[in-house]
Parts: sequence; structure tokens; C-alpha cells
Amino acid sequence: MRLIAPVVTLGIGCKNDMAADAIETAFTMMMRKAGCSEAAICGAASIDIKAGEPGILEFCRRHRLPLRTFSAAELAAVPGVFSGSDFVNKVTGVDNVCERSAVLASGGRLLAGKEAANGVTMALAIKEPRIYFREEA
Repeated sequence: MRLIAPVVTLGIGCKNDMAADAIETAFTMMMRKAGCSEAAICGAASIDIKAGEPGILEFCRRHRLPLRTFSAAELAAVPGVFSGSDFVNKVTGVDNVCERSAVLASGGRLLAGKEAANGVTMALAIKEPRIYFREEA
């Protein structure tokens, strides 16, 4: 038996008006490269300026993933070492969206760092699962 706990958050960044199919392609590549099962993904995260991004919303709808978004200030306050970009900082006000949003939404640690492909960036963060067993009386 193989159990897959839904404890991984997908961080997403993308150019404006990115098609859901392009995000889907990046997701497939990310999951394959990270060796992560889609069943482990419990949600998606990004910056608040992407809260209404049609491609991200459609991607999340297809995968039944809740989308959490955060302000640039919230993302900038996330502790850790992230792969920053001057361009992303200029556009969004924070140096990295995908890694920081994944870590913040998961409450965990970075599992797979930023992967960029055709205007889409993705990262994975994991909340360490805790398994509890109860004794039956």
C-alpha cells in the first residue's frame, strides 16, 4: 500500500495573461523533475496581483486546488534563501513569488526550488506531516 499525504503546496508565478495550458505544461515538468505525485498537492499560492489571473484560476479549477495569495510585503517577510530576480522585484515589489508563496502557504520548507519555463515559474514547499495513532479503548 502506498499512502500519499496532501502536504505539498505549489507556488506559481507567471507573466500576465498566461494560458492555463502553459501553466499545465510547466506543472507536469515540475512534478516530473521533483519526483512528486500530483496527489501530494494540497493547494496553490501566488502573489495577490495574480489573484484574478485567468490562467492560474483555470489551472486551479482543473486540479481542484484552492489558491491562496499574499501581498508583496507578506512574501518579502518570509525567512529563508530564495532565488531572487531584479525583474520580478521591479514588477511585483518582491524578488521571488513562487518559492516564497509556496513556503508561506505551506507553513513548511522548500521542497523543490524555482523552475522556470516559458513565462511560468513554479516551486514546491512541504509541510512536514505528523501522523498520530490513537489506541482504541
